[in-house]
Amino acid sequence: MQDITRVRVGRNDQTAPKGNSAEDIGLQTPPRHSGAGITRDLSEISRVGPSIVSATPLFLMRSIPVKLGEHQLSPHVIKLQSRRTPPPPTLLEPLVVGRESRWFYWMNEISVLSILGFLFLFGIVVAKHIFRIPVLEISQTLKTGRFPLPKQEEQSSFKLAPFKASLQTASVLFERPNQEFNRIPWSQVAAIAIVGFIILAPLRFTAEAVRMQAVRAEAVDAAAAGLTSFVAGGQAVIDYDFLKAGNEFEVAVNRFQDASLALNNVPTVLKMLATALPQGQEPISGEYLLEAGAALARVGQKVSHALIFLNQSNGATTDFSAAKFLVDLSAAASEIQPDLDEAIEAISKVRFEDVPIEHRPALEKVHALLPVIKSGVNQLLRLNEIMPDLLGLQGRRRYLVMFQNNHELRASGGFMGSFAVVDVQDGKIQSLNVPSGGTYDLQGSLVPRLLAPEPLWLINPRWEFQDANWWSDWPTSAKKIAWFYRQAGGESVDGVIAIDIDLMESLLKITGPIPMPAYNLTLTADNFATETQAEVEIRYDKQVNRPKQFIADLAPLLIGRLEADLRQNGLRVAEALSRALTEKHLLIYRDEPDIESRLKDLNWAGAVPSMPPLTDIIGIVHTNIAGGKSDAVISDKVEHSVVKQTNGTLIDTLTITRTHTGSKGEQFSGVRNVDYLRVYVPAGSRLIEAQGFTAPPESLYDTPPPDLMVDEDLGNSLRNLRRDDVSGVSIYEEFGRTVFANWLMVDPGESTTVTLRYELPWRLNGQIDNSWEPWSSYFGWSEKTNTYRLRWDKQPGTGPTIFTHSFSSATPIHFRFSSVKVSDTEHGWEWKETLNSDTSLSVTYVD
Repeated sequence: MQDITRVRVGRNDQTAPKGNSAEDIGLQTPPRHSGAGITRDLSEISRVGPSIVSATPLFLMRSIPVKLGEHQLSPHVIKLQSRRTPPPPTLLEPLVVGRESRWFYWMNEISVLSILGFLFLFGIVVAKHIFRIPVLEISQTLKTGRFPLPKQEEQSSFKLAPFKASLQTASVLFERPNQEFNRIPWSQVAAIAIVGFIILAPLRFTAEAVRMQAVRAEAVDAAAAGLTSFVAGGQAVIDYDFLKAGNEFEVAVNRFQDASLALNNVPTVLKMLATALPQGQEPISGEYLLEAGAALARVGQKVSHALIFLNQSNGATTDFSAAKFLVDLSAAASEIQPDLDEAIEAISKVRFEDVPIEHRPALEKVHALLPVIKSGVNQLLRLNEIMPDLLGLQGRRRYLVMFQNNHELRASGGFMGSFAVVDVQDGKIQSLNVPSGGTYDLQGSLVPRLLAPEPLWLINPRWEFQDANWWSDWPTSAKKIAWFYRQAGGESVDGVIAIDIDLMESLLKITGPIPMPAYNLTLTADNFATETQAEVEIRYDKQVNRPKQFIADLAPLLIGRLEADLRQNGLRVAEALSRALTEKHLLIYRDEPDIESRLKDLNWAGAVPSMPPLTDIIGIVHTNIAGGKSDAVISDKVEHSVVKQTNGTLIDTLTITRTHTGSKGEQFSGVRNVDYLRVYVPAGSRLIEAQGFTAPPESLYDTPPPDLMVDEDLGNSLRNLRRDDVSGVSIYEEFGRTVFANWLMVDPGESTTVTLRYELPWRLNGQIDNSWEPWSSYFGWSEKTNTYRLRWDKQPGTGPTIFTHSFSSATPIHFRFSSVKVSDTEHGWEWKETLNSDTSLSVTYVD
């Protein structure tokens, strides 16, 4: 007997390949539909002829019987498509009713008891209305109630009449029935329905609970696969393999869609009922997890698609620039922000205890990463507001670029030995001028004669251009640098930018080695500091006397290499610049209030922030004066302890340890590190004790000439200066903070420790927690909470600092909140971290 199946027919008559099944000719057997007009006769197809082409959408195609087997295919069906393409989306699709249809969800597994109940009710209706079988009403008197008097009630029930009674009523079968026999037993019908529901509902919901568990397991497996692909895609982005990242994010999207489809097949009413059962929140958490995962997968796809062109090492690069790169990144950030917000909102509703243990690490990793991604997206969006101005898209910009040697620390990052004047327009460098004599080229043309800050008298009592970066607040130092440049005959500039050795080494890691044949060396990230220092201080031609010519020759080579590889390494360069801005190895000052304000909001201006109220602040500033390049081999460790007295007074003890890891006599770094140390603490703090400081002998200071004038900006800072008689510590106010300043010196191979003990200007007495009002007052729940806040202000140019903070109270405490992970003790806590940037701590507790 020949097989008969149904295939879809288009509007063209084409010969179909031979085979014994629908799959052999590349077709998928469509579902069998019921109803008139579904199939089409072969003669009709033949009559219509070649005008019927397969371009007709699939949902308009009909199903016709085609005989397949040992005989040839029907001549009326020829040249069918070998591959079925998916139909386009339609507004109206035909309703297909079958066993798997959700319309018959409650019928496809109906129990035998339900069928018997419906048959019983149906039999009563048929017996009464069709066969006219009499229904007897039986009245029964019941005694109810005994107090105060017995009470009688009548209750009626219905049943079919006996067979004899049915025969007696045969003669009047077609007559109008007696009203007594015409009543429908609604009470019995209702009772049967209620009893049937009570019996069958638990069975039904038990079966559905099992089904829900299976669906949940399927969804969790799919979601876990999606998370795995998402993490793999993120790692590919980190590795700059954007093609792989796009593929992984595509897989993640498919996995999350599979999981969502599994949950969508469960009726909404069953999901609502499932929440009332034990572990009922698990499906809800699963839905939120899938929603977050799908949104994150879309974010990953958009990011990888936006950055995929960066992975192309060939192709035209003449129209590619830093400006275009940043514009594309900002556009991508704007596109992914809605999906990112959706993912953050959804994943915040996921309960971790509802997620299987084996999948929690990936979820925790994603949960911790989302705020970082959100911060980066916000930075890109805000960056788009300032980059057109900084890159000269709105007109030509001229910048002073200061090369700070952070191996010889100064307040804003390092000693300024070299600088460049750079003109930028339309996102490209138009001119680059590096004076071969460095900052010392301006000495002869500087007109004002200013008195230098007193610590600088060790080397020069006159304040000059190379020492202008006296403040750790970069906007203040940058303004003074630009002022000195103008006073030496230079033109006005639109901004001042500072870079240091750490940033240069990061860029050389991206570009790779840069050959410099004129100097017979190849510069790399590993030898940049030593080779550059040797060229500008030792190897340069003393007769020509251009010590900074090496910097002038290197700058265009480095910039040219970065521009040439920007398409391939653009993201690496952006990451290096972003990290340098965060860690203050790159500082930007713009002489335009609105742009400068935006730079401060991004924490890219290197500015000392305004002092938050009731916040403990630590800002440590090192200034190397006549200490060579020894900061390259100095390691810093800071210990900060806070003791709360019984009256709420806070006593801080700050211990600073500097270790010189260099060897005596070593070139550039094997000398004593001479450090003028300034410690910024909350304004109004009272010094209690200071130990360990050592100042250079007075004989080493130069006597300033009498014609030197005090600079107004410097005088404002030091107008209220006073000295502690015991320790010799200088105390003054600056940038809304109190400053403790003194000398710290350490020889090669040794360590030096200094200690400051001071009282903060406020007390920590606690505040009433009003979050549960008015119920807390009514039930007596009110409690006093204490919030301690700490801020660490990193000095520009410095490396990692090992920081240990401890807090102790006179009484035991109970934690309520901590912004970072701390180790709790009986009366307080301890926090240890290696700090590379500005950092904050906030702890709320009850004592």
